[in-house]
Formats: sequence, C-alpha cells, structure tokens
Amino acid sequence: MGDLYVWLISFFFLIALIVIIVFQLMCLADLEFDYINPYDSSSRINKVILPEYITEGVLGLFYLLTGHWCMSLLCGPYLYYNLHRKTASGRCDGDIQHASLGKKAATFQTLLSHFPPLSDNFLDDFYCIGRT
Repeated sequence: MGDLYVWLISFFFLIALIVIIVFQLMCLADLEFDYINPYDSSSRINKVILPEYITEGVLGLFYLLTGHWCMSLLCGPYLYYNLHRKTASGRCDGDIQHASLGKKAATFQTLLSHFPPLSDNFLDDFYCIGRT
C-alpha cells in the first residue's frame, strides 16, 4: 500500500513537470507566430524555470528517500543538466531572455529566424518532455 502512495505522489510530480514544460513550449510557439512580444514571452518563461528545477529536485530526493534507487538515478542526469545550464558561465544565470534575445531584439515584430538560440530552447523543452 505504501508503494501505491509513492507512485501516486511521483505521478503528480511528473504531471506538474509536464505542465510546466508544455507552458514553456506554448510561450515559445506564441513567440514564433508573433502572438506575443519577446519580452513578455521571456518573462513568462523565466517565472517557471525555478519551479521546474525545484520540482525535479524534490522528485529526485523523494525517490531517494523512498528507496527507489533506479528512479532516483534516472533523475540525476536531468537534475545535473538543469543545474549546469543554470550555473554555466555566459548564460546569464540561465535567463532565457538574455540567452535567446540578447541585444538583437530591436522591434517586437520579428521573425523566429532572428533568434537562432530559440530553436535550442525548443529542443531543450522537447528533451524535457521526452525525459518525463
């Protein structure tokens, strides 16, 4: 019966992670189709980056404390990737606004081709969905 509660709690953590990642993808898709300006999109995404990292860390710690070693080991590389991406030099503390927009954003009516690192953010989010 205890394992049932553990898997239910981990299920809700995983659903929360998927919702956060899908929200980020929706913001990037809105940016791609010019429904929203780049600064609003990046501020929305920046608000959910830290909760994503915290949720992933709590999930890995939860697996570790409940004795599910294999699942905890599977959470390790993704948690390392997030922490490395957040603390890497030159990434402006993982701030997506500085990483994808930089100083090139002169107008709000721009195409996605003006933001080359934006496709990398799409790939990161798809990687996150594939991982969960």
